[in-house]
Amino acid sequence: MQEPFTPLLPGVQHIAAEDEAAARAAITDETCGVIVEPIQGEGGVHVISTPFLQLLRRLCDEHKALLILDEVQVRRRARPSNAASGGLIPTGGAMWRARRRAQCGLGRTGKLWGHEWAGIRPDVMTLAKALGNGLPIGAICVSNQVGQGAGPPRPNSSSSAAPRA
Repeated sequence: MQEPFTPLLPGVQHIAAEDEAAARAAITDETCGVIVEPIQGEGGVHVISTPFLQLLRRLCDEHKALLILDEVQVRRRARPSNAASGGLIPTGGAMWRARRRAQCGLGRTGKLWGHEWAGIRPDVMTLAKALGNGLPIGAICVSNQVGQGAGPPRPNSSSSAAPRA
């Protein structure tokens, strides 16, 4: 799946969801940001656990890295498909119907965003799909702290490039 997009950016590490040891090893003072999809929808509905999302938030705060949440395709929480298997992912035709109903949409998780179930706030959140009601559109939301660095450059008194009156 990545082949059409190669070469990939250097220095990017991928870790398995829910692997706390890998997250602790990968997120260091050299980390710029961590991107995670709170509810993943490829190959079924996979909800990243509250403790793992909270761990990522703590590690990002500790190492001054951005926590970036991909909420482009917000899906609702999975429900057990049958009590015998204990699984959260519907199978067969039920899986297709569940994915179809929960493909995307603001508030489809029972809260506006999937990450709200974990009680965390991202530094950056990407969203799309439901915003355009079928039209291709995307957006990002940023925290106040991240937003302070956005926008056109501001002249400062130490800059020799700033025009003088």
